[in-house]
Amino acid sequence: MDVAKELGLPISTLNTLIYKRKIIEESHHQSGSSASIKLRVQSGKLADFEKVLLRWFNQCRWLHKFKLRHGITGKTVSGESGDVDCETVDDCIQNQLPDLIKGYEQKHVFNADGTGLFYNLLPSKTLAIKSDTCLGGKKSKVRLTMSLCANANGYEKLPPLIIGKSKKPRCFKNVKTLPTIT
Repeated sequence: MDVAKELGLPISTLNTLIYKRKIIEESHHQSGSSASIKLRVQSGKLADFEKVLLRWFNQCRWLHKFKLRHGITGKTVSGESGDVDCETVDDCIQNQLPDLIKGYEQKHVFNADGTGLFYNLLPSKTLAIKSDTCLGGKKSKVRLTMSLCANANGYEKLPPLIIGKSKKPRCFKNVKTLPTIT
């Protein structure tokens, strides 16, 4: 026990090393002298950035363990009450879609869908204790409606079609051009 404490190892790890000592030594001898040569660690071209990145990585690891210890989990502040019926979607994809696109190349099959772009909306997820309820305030409903379209093989993406309340929305006050159709 004193040796494990001195080396800063759990007793189980020390016991495993002792138990597998011969296997470890044989592996070392078989690999030759190159295994005993310590490779020189080079610092990167962006040493300051790497220090900050390593600090961030270590904080993330600490934060993950902290969240587990205290029962903190990510929660949705609010969400939609109804989801898409997966069985209906699967049935359509397996039984109806193949007949619809039979005889067409993928480059000739397009899919378009509309969505809302809520550019003033705050995040819908937060960190909270598992037992806490999570209530949010009023959501911003300021949005643009977009229609997106691309072909099945993904090589042709049409410019998004933007539908807004006014011809010149305030959010694009100083924007000269966008890669969109308005």
